[in-house]
Amino acid sequence: MHANVLGEVDILATHHWVEGIGIDSIKIEKITPTKVFIDEEGYVNIKRQFGSDGDYSRGMGFALINLTILM
Repeated sequence: MHANVLGEVDILATHHWVEGIGIDSIKIEKITPTKVFIDEEGYVNIKRQFGSDGDYSRGMGFALINLTILM
């Protein structure tokens, strides 16, 4: 879940930070001799910053804090 979300969030803002990840439920769908298939539901809390750190400190950029993405 973490890797997929980072790739999708990366295109939305200049900088981003993962503030937290939580798994609400995990369900085993199938087990084979070499793999376990699971279905999980959870969330990722992120902070997004638009503009550089310098822009942000000069008031020209902004940040959105604690955006929650449900998975």
